[in-house]
Amino acid sequence: MKIPDNYIVFGNSEEKQAKYKEWGFKSGKNDEIPFLIYKGIYDTVIPQKCDIIGYYNDVEILIELQESKQRLIIDRRYLKQMQSKSFNINATE
Repeated sequence: MKIPDNYIVFGNSEEKQAKYKEWGFKSGKNDEIPFLIYKGIYDTVIPQKCDIIGYYNDVEILIELQESKQRLIIDRRYLKQMQSKSFNINATE
């Protein structure tokens, strides 16, 4: 998906922590931002650590893959599913 020009980048670490918590990527009062793994279709080699660097709307978030530095817009719920050890890109629902 083409990255829109008007996405929102986190203004500071507090905003980022609040969004991680709101979206279910972080729980509790721990200030540490957890690392996330991208296991999606654009990763042709191995799963990569990624970071949420912003968002477009309430559902679509902007991530950056750690190794390739590739930026992608992805549904935040899909990225949340990828964090499960049992996630399989080829599984059908």
